[in-house]
Amino acid sequence: MRTRGHGALRAARLGLNGAMSESEQEQTRALAQEQAERVVQRLMRRYSADTHRPVPPSAQDSAFRDWLGLASGMPPAELSRATVAQVDTRLIPLEVSRQRLCVALRAADGAVALVLADPFDRDHRLWLEARLRDAGHPRTRWYVTPVQALLGFVDRIEHTRLADEARHTGVRRPGRDVPAESDALRHINGVLRQALSARATHVHWLQAEAGETGREAPGTWRMRVEGVLHRAPPPAAAAADLDASAPSFNAVFDALQSAATRDGHLPVVHAGRQLTAQITVLSRDTADGRTERAAVLRLPTHVAADHTPSLDALGHDSSTLDRLRSALQRAHGLWLLVSPPGAGKSETLQALARERTAAGQRVLLLPQPTPDVLDAAFAQDLDLLLIDELDGPVSAVRLADEVLRGRPVVLCVAAPDPWSALVRLERQGWPAPLLASALRGVLMQSLLRLNCPSCSRPVAPARAGQPPSVRGAGCADCDHTGQIGRQVVSRWLTVTPLLADLLATHASPQAWNAAAARDGYTGLHDAALDWVTAGLVSREEAQRVAALAV
Repeated sequence: MRTRGHGALRAARLGLNGAMSESEQEQTRALAQEQAERVVQRLMRRYSADTHRPVPPSAQDSAFRDWLGLASGMPPAELSRATVAQVDTRLIPLEVSRQRLCVALRAADGAVALVLADPFDRDHRLWLEARLRDAGHPRTRWYVTPVQALLGFVDRIEHTRLADEARHTGVRRPGRDVPAESDALRHINGVLRQALSARATHVHWLQAEAGETGREAPGTWRMRVEGVLHRAPPPAAAAADLDASAPSFNAVFDALQSAATRDGHLPVVHAGRQLTAQITVLSRDTADGRTERAAVLRLPTHVAADHTPSLDALGHDSSTLDRLRSALQRAHGLWLLVSPPGAGKSETLQALARERTAAGQRVLLLPQPTPDVLDAAFAQDLDLLLIDELDGPVSAVRLADEVLRGRPVVLCVAAPDPWSALVRLERQGWPAPLLASALRGVLMQSLLRLNCPSCSRPVAPARAGQPPSVRGAGCADCDHTGQIGRQVVSRWLTVTPLLADLLATHASPQAWNAAAARDGYTGLHDAALDWVTAGLVSREEAQRVAALAV
């Protein structure tokens, strides 16, 4: 059980993209280097036994290289002349090249050149032969090279690949039926480049109505930026060539599905980082018998962990943050971070994790952990465990038991107000007495859409006695929405003994809210009105958020 748990925890730490962290990459390199040194020592001993000569000072020694070719029956390879474009990573992936000390190159005549650093390892030879069988028995030529020469070539491949990825945005591992040079995939990559640069959270591929000419219906891209759904402009390549016809809806839709993994994820590279977008495919039958399809891509909220802003930089109220930080000084307890979906709770949790880690605490952040991942996390000596939503009722019950044991936990819950968050936890198996005994406080937050500074205009009050407000009229700068950007608003609710008693006795939400208000908790109402008074938010926007006051 523990082995499974640690494996699951490692998978959770890989984040959204499934790629290894920098520390794990360094560990893998170190293990590969240790293995390479053992191979060199073994080959040196064999060389000395065969030639009755002393062990050479380096594997690059000319006499050793000559012996390596003669003993293996393979000609030496000059990898310094090989180009990165020749590397066949489908036959031998780069991560395997380090482990098995071999690379595959595509020759000009279509043959495969296999270069080995340890030609006497029978297991590696059998593994390569199995790979060749799976690839359809291509024409093959075998070569040999010293270990350090091969590892140096692998390093050059990786550095070149990272440099290329830093200049590229798009699908990382397309399916076999969708070559990287296809028009549909280039179109998708152009949209992804715009969406990730704009820090969009979702991208929609929608089917438009069929034209009168009978041609296949086109498609429309829309992307959600700062909570607002915009029509995405055409990719730069299509905009530069107005005569070029964009790929059809079905071509792009099929390309998305072919490039996605079986579990509905689309591997993407952006700014040199490997990411993952989650794909949801929607379809419905119309009254005239047609089937309409659409695809929604959920993009990662943060392209780079180094760019995660601090809690203060996110714009939280300073007094709210002071109360949050004071509450987290306790050695045990449960704290909730509550917000509606898409209102920034994950960013707040990431910023909190970064702040507590910088303060010297051992912190672990887990997004939707499974029970196995939780078991592995509980085996560690953590100062604080942060959970971004629960995976399901089984995980909820497992976490509840750990909270009762005194584990300090911050839990994100998607809900419009604290009471609804508590109801959600009860439905997942958290009994009210447990919540009453363990819950210490709730951070409630949401996001206000800010007025566009280019088109903001004063608006007369709706009724007498109401102060005037400001609202964006709509212009080209804000895509005629009247709003640009969002501002977080938050308030802290301390769970007092009275609130805990009301929770344990299943009091009504009205009684709970009234008691919270008597303790000074006003929800987000006053926080939203402060931004209206400053002229940065419209009264309508404040009312939309202030409805979640308590």
